[in-house]
Amino acid sequence: MKPVTVWRHAFRMARAHRGPFMLSLIVYVSVFGLLLAPGLIVRAVFNTLSGHASARPNVWTLIGLLAASGLSRMGLLYICGWQLNVFRLRAEALLRSNIMRWLAAAPGARTLPGSPGEAVSRFRDDVSELVGFGVAMLTSPQLMVAIAALSIMLSINAIVTLGVALPLLIVVAVTYALRSRLQTYRRASREAGARVAGFLGETFGAVLAVKLAAAEPRMAARLEELNEARRGAAIRDLVFSSGLMAVNANVIALGTGMVLLLAASAMRAGTFTVGDFVLFAAYLAPAAGIPLYVGQVIAMEKQSAVSVDRMGDLMHGAPPMALTDRPPGPAAAIAYPPENRLESFAVRGLTCRHPGSGRGVEGIDLTLARGSFTVITGRVASGKTTLIRA
Repeated sequence: MKPVTVWRHAFRMARAHRGPFMLSLIVYVSVFGLLLAPGLIVRAVFNTLSGHASARPNVWTLIGLLAASGLSRMGLLYICGWQLNVFRLRAEALLRSNIMRWLAAAPGARTLPGSPGEAVSRFRDDVSELVGFGVAMLTSPQLMVAIAALSIMLSINAIVTLGVALPLLIVVAVTYALRSRLQTYRRASREAGARVAGFLGETFGAVLAVKLAAAEPRMAARLEELNEARRGAAIRDLVFSSGLMAVNANVIALGTGMVLLLAASAMRAGTFTVGDFVLFAAYLAPAAGIPLYVGQVIAMEKQSAVSVDRMGDLMHGAPPMALTDRPPGPAAAIAYPPENRLESFAVRGLTCRHPGSGRGVEGIDLTLARGSFTVITGRVASGKTTLIRA
């Protein structure tokens, strides 16, 4: 499968399951939009109490509005979580069914890029990685709400608000500069885990041969070696990703402290009311979350690209967008009358070669009669499995 951007696959997953995706998106907009209401309400409360407000609803009315916005947000979060899980499960089912459909329709010469156990790790981990990036798209309203919060803060005091922009630039620059490391460590972690899964699958499939050869100690030692390699790769991946997020979070914390210091200075100068300060304190979290959100999306996009490549290897030869194609409708049942039943199956001059090595079988003549019993024998690597698959 040719390389395709992660964004295109994510949008196609959303379009294939537009119902739960759009409902979750709408609810997320409402949830994050309600984050703006408490700041405005509390600002009005403090300005009313401090005497810096014009004619407004009384304090108790504002407190009631504050409680109503909190309860509404709780209810919307419940609905959003429900629809989010629906979208996640359907998107994972879409990817896995498309991979399985392509492999099932493959000719005999098309083989897996690794062992069956290694393929299972791609079904499990890489599918979840790409769907996780699609879910991250649903949190985009957080970015819109943060921009709205910044606009409100700019209208109150532009100098104080500009302190939020510096962390954004630092976080984006650092994450973008380290994007190749993110991909390298994630790929190494995925491949190490796949080797463990493949080894376990082969071990369970050959358990009698292992016992017959008394090879249990050697198999256990090999498993320990693979697990140690997986542990090291996973630790490097996790430490690097978590370290990058920690750096970003600390940069944001420094920016938040700078904004608060500027706000305190403005209050001493008399250009900031108590209500303005409370609003800034309430909006700092969503506004400062812009750099963290952007950094996370950049990191997830690079890590998901690794998963797309690995699933593309599993679907070797597939069209570029086959991974996220919409599933076909259910096939109609076909009734075969008794007179049309298969009585014999004949093959003449069958040739089937593996694309990587060019090895395989050729010139096969075979006839199988209904009710007969046929045995195919031969030495190891003589082409028995290739013949059966073909």
